[in-house]
Amino acid sequence: MQGDVELIHRYERDRGPLYADAASPFPLSVPPSRADGDPLGTLRRRARRFTLGGHWSEALAVAVLALALALLIGKAIGVAHYEAAILGYPFQRDDAEGVILSEASLIAQGIDPYAFQPSPAHHFYAGPYTPLYTAINAAVVWIAGPTFAGGRAVQLLATLAVGAWLAWAIGRSTRGRIAWVLGAWAALLFLTCHLVAHWGVMVRPDMTALACNLAGVAILRRWWNAPGREGWQGMAWPQGREFGVLALGALCFALGWWTKQTYVAVPLAFTLTLLPYRPKIAITLAGLYAALVGLSLGVLTLLTAGGFLQKTYYYQGSWTWHAYVFLARPFAERYGLLPILALLAAAAICARQRRVTFSICWFLFTALKTLEAGTDGGNHNHFVELLAASALLVGQGVAALIASTGRPESVRRLDPRRMLGPALG
Repeated sequence: MQGDVELIHRYERDRGPLYADAASPFPLSVPPSRADGDPLGTLRRRARRFTLGGHWSEALAVAVLALALALLIGKAIGVAHYEAAILGYPFQRDDAEGVILSEASLIAQGIDPYAFQPSPAHHFYAGPYTPLYTAINAAVVWIAGPTFAGGRAVQLLATLAVGAWLAWAIGRSTRGRIAWVLGAWAALLFLTCHLVAHWGVMVRPDMTALACNLAGVAILRRWWNAPGREGWQGMAWPQGREFGVLALGALCFALGWWTKQTYVAVPLAFTLTLLPYRPKIAITLAGLYAALVGLSLGVLTLLTAGGFLQKTYYYQGSWTWHAYVFLARPFAERYGLLPILALLAAAAICARQRRVTFSICWFLFTALKTLEAGTDGGNHNHFVELLAASALLVGQGVAALIASTGRPESVRRLDPRRMLGPALG
């Protein structure tokens, strides 16, 4: 640095002051370098090396992400072959596939699978899920006969939609193209997890329910992590177009519940994170969602003489710690690193934004939701939503880190144009 100061002093002795305005560290007019040995040209080259150093982390991030994407694309090809094989397989791959197809066949024949049954019953119908996904399969059965292909195709499309939502959510979290590259990486990371590849193409309602919930978040993106706090007295109740958007978002959340009754983490997380900042919006959204779900539950329970409530909730009440640990331990051994990284990202985001964001709240709810795996008949599909929330948090955390270090203040302070100006007075 002392050598650079001496170069400037020599230049000023030979050609006059370097700065046209003493109040500015930047010259308004500087004569161009006339020779390779010009002291100013040397200083400029040194300054350029310092300045470009401010972008080294961004360039390194792009290179690392490109390599990670290439590796995941290679893995995605294998996953695509695996899922294509399952799509064309004519027999069940999981016991729940047969249960759902059986119920779909009953609906196609006009038989109610949710009818109340005494226990024990001579002919028992399980009816473990809310009816939307089963009704979709019933329509396929009514047209094409008993087949797993329709339900599997719906699940696969829903899984791809969840991956696309992850890419969109991370891409919009910060400015710049790197966020979108990170979004694509996080989406592929989620889609190529074996757990997702396996359950994402089964006749199971999980991914369809999650896709419906996340569609609601996309519709309500105007209020996603809304900045600032609006007091209760300083805001009006939503009306007109605003109310219509809220109603559409609540309908998507309700579709998630109509697909699988335990998929409530996304609506709860969105409403709770919105409540401190837009209380009247949050209360309106919660009221619409509760009305749609409560009305549906009441009507279906009455129509089935109590059978709907019996089979979708009462029969799902059994739970043991042993059953949960039996499934949670292998999940933690294989995928535990991703939730740990998500926890670190959550801590960083919370410290930086000084608030609990939707992504953090959703992650916490999905971690709690994994306890469902301890119910009778529970399986590893109860951990899939946690993988989605973890991938979102990790992607957002890395995007925020890169955005904050692309030209951080610590690097700006090393810029010689800022350092030399004060040194020369």
